[in-house]
Order: sequence, then C-alpha cells, then structure tokens
Amino acid sequence: MPSTRSHAFRLIPAAACVAVALVLTACGGGSGGGGTTSTGGQGQQGTQAQRTQQPQQAVNANDGAGGRRGGTLQVVSNQDIVSLDPGIAYSGVDLEFLSVSQRTLYAYKPNDPSSATPDLATGPPVIGDGGRTLTVTIRSGVHYSPPVNREVRAGDIKYAIERGFNPHVANVYAGPYYGDLVGADRAKGGPIAGITTPDDHTIRFRFTRPVASLVAQAMILPLDAPVPPEYAKRFDAKSPSTYGAHAVSTGPYMVPAGSNGSVLGAGYQSGKELRLVRNPNWTASTDFRPAYLDEIDWRIGANPTVGARQVLQGSHMYFADAPSGPTVKLAYQKYRRQIFFSPGAGSRYVALNTAKAPFSNANLRRAVSSVLDRDQMRQVRGGPFVGAIAN
Repeated sequence: MPSTRSHAFRLIPAAACVAVALVLTACGGGSGGGGTTSTGGQGQQGTQAQRTQQPQQAVNANDGAGGRRGGTLQVVSNQDIVSLDPGIAYSGVDLEFLSVSQRTLYAYKPNDPSSATPDLATGPPVIGDGGRTLTVTIRSGVHYSPPVNREVRAGDIKYAIERGFNPHVANVYAGPYYGDLVGADRAKGGPIAGITTPDDHTIRFRFTRPVASLVAQAMILPLDAPVPPEYAKRFDAKSPSTYGAHAVSTGPYMVPAGSNGSVLGAGYQSGKELRLVRNPNWTASTDFRPAYLDEIDWRIGANPTVGARQVLQGSHMYFADAPSGPTVKLAYQKYRRQIFFSPGAGSRYVALNTAKAPFSNANLRRAVSSVLDRDQMRQVRGGPFVGAIAN
C-alpha cells in the first residue's frame, strides 16, 4: 500500500508546562531595551507583560520591530534554575533560560504562544506512512558556542533525543513522547533504530504506532536542542550527567564558563545569579529571535512581592516568576501599560489522585467538579485579567 504524506503545519504546546507565564517588565530607558520569551510552570495561564513610557519607534531600519540594540536586562526571580542541561530541564524557569540559549526544531516567536514556527528546521515536519514516519530538514549555518564552534548536524539532534533515555540524564518526557520510536523500548542512551540521519541536514523518525502528529507537537521542547556527541559523551558518562555545567549554546546567548570550562561559579552561581552573554557564533540571519540585548543578568532568590514591585517601578528589569494575585491587581490598576495577556498559552488545573480513595470513585470526582467554584479560583489568581475559564 502506498504511504501517505502530510505536513504538520500547525504545532501546539505538547504539555501545559510549556505555557507562557505572566511576566512583569520595567520601563526601558533610552540606552537599551528588548526582552525575552518566557515560559511558565506547569498549568499556568499564559500571560505576558510589557511596558513602554510612550510607543517607541525603531531607531533605524536594522532595529527590527522597534527595539534598540545593546544594553543589559536584569531578570529578577525567587526560583532558581533547576537544570542548565536541555536534556533534563523541564521547569518553567529552566525553559525561560533555554529559550534564549538553545534552539529546538520548532519554537514560538515572542508574543505568539499559539503558532509554532520552524527554528532549526527549514519547514514543517513531513508525516508519512499513515503517521508512522516523521522527517525534518535541518537548516544550515547554525553553529555552537565555544569551545565546540562547529556547525550543527542532524546527528546532534539524534544524540540529544537518545541521551534523554540515558539513566544519567533521565529526561522526564522522553518516554511519553518518543517511547513509540522503533527500538525505544530498549533504549538506555545508545543509538535508537527508529532515528536515522540520511545526511547532515535530515533527521527521520519511525514509530511502531501512528503517533507522528503528537511527536511533531513535542518538537518545541528542549530535548530536541542539539547536543554535540563528541563533546558531551564524557559528561554523560558520569552519574548524573555533568553536561549542564559545560553545555554549549546554539541560541543568541550563552552562559560564560570559567578557565576550567565549567559555568559553575562563573556564569552561574546556584541560588544567586545566572549571567548570559552574547554567543559569538550566533548568526542573526538563521534565527527569528531579535536578540537586542548585549547581556542578561539574572538575580535569583528575590522575595516575590518585593521583586515584583521593584520591576514595576524600575527600569530595564523583568520578573521571571509567576506574579501573585495581588501583584497582578497592582499591575492592572497602576501599571496598565506594562501588562499584556497572551491567550491560549496554557491552563491551571487541580489534580486529583484517582489511584486512591476517595477520588478513585468516579462519581465523587464528578461531584467535586460540579461544585467547584471556578470563578473564585480565578479570582484568587488575579481575576478575569489572567484569562478565561476553561470549558
């Protein structure tokens, strides 16, 4: 029987944890500007905030959609980075950091959480054999940051996904999304038969079931960020992997390393600070990210309420945590121009453990659902400003 082929033209978030969070940004001055794409924690209603004193115009024709080149953005958060390794990271704060340092096959453009666009890919994925195959073509001209420096190859994405099954990496969603790959049921970090690379710019997936459309939607997640095997295997041989401390970037920014090659104690100090500088090997013509900033200085451990107020009243600042209900109210009442809500980016929800009593009883779950005051729950999060009630 001839195989059928189709394009997955529209990709949607594969999980609630990739939702864009509500973010607060401070007023930008005349010497710098820009911002970052953000991602929030699991089940958060997607919103984004932005402020300008007056509508600004581009400084010159090369400045993109109104942004000024240069400057340092100060990011404030209470939460720390969970992992610098794209194969391990899954928290909202991790995804914010990785959105500017790592490139995946597909991604969301700033302020557009509903339509994924090719990033490392040159176009939409091609689905064939009734949903059992998936083929992606990789763009040329994307290079790793130092010390690797070379061009990204399709084999690097193959290795990145395979290492997700390595117990030393133990990616939490490799199994749920890529578990139907041919050979994945025996994967321990080595080659998976269902992933092949006919050449340096083509990667092909073969599944035991027709799940290609679902996997295509997961290609926005950082497990698909390329990892150079000749460089990373020595770190992945350790338990747990230490690649995160030595990870190389493909995005416009990277974490600077010390003389020993590790970012720990240099560009990243746990519980204190994360610093991002320009990736000298990043080429703007290959990327949709405007990347206006020279540097991003991320201060970790701030009091959430104090940090949010500092950002609302400050300059060149960005609040990376999900703001509390009172903070959302304050921003809406006094800093209206600083807040923008991105619809459809995700949902907050209440989880019930159906494996144990009393919620193992389906009728009881229905009863809880019927009496749940969803409007009051939304009010606690900030009211109608944070989004519509799911139906």
